[in-house]
Amino acid sequence: RDAINIQHHREEWLYSQLLLIYRELAPPESKGNYYVNIIRHQICSSYMMHITVESLADYCGINKSYATRLFKKETGISIKQFIINYRMHKAVDLLQLSYSIEDTARLVGYEEYHSFTKKFKEYYGIPPSKYKNFSHLSSSENIPKNYTPPPGINPFMKK
Repeated sequence: RDAINIQHHREEWLYSQLLLIYRELAPPESKGNYYVNIIRHQICSSYMMHITVESLADYCGINKSYATRLFKKETGISIKQFIINYRMHKAVDLLQLSYSIEDTARLVGYEEYHSFTKKFKEYYGIPPSKYKNFSHLSSSENIPKNYTPPPGINPFMKK
């Protein structure tokens, strides 16, 4: 357990050093809000674990409401929605790689299989089981007639 804690602290220290380097080297117009960048990075690097808005704000050393306002102002979406978006895109990638739905759910941060399938269906309009059946198709004429993808998202189309 001590080895895990040491490794965790080492990773946090390395991450903070990388952020400092990034902050110095990034051109001013691409920096964005420092805290928003940290939150985005934390989500992208730990989406498979249990993350909350509170834990992200704590990591940044700011309060939850301030983090929420900053993030929404810069990205146009809430932190929670960003987490969901990121996880759903990762889920599609894993399902296309033939991971089981149960493994996919766990790998994108859902402890409960049913929570994942509910969120996937809410996000894409179809359950992950149906997506798996159609994911090998590349022609839009083979997509179920009642399927309507969210704006800008179509998991049936190959990348």
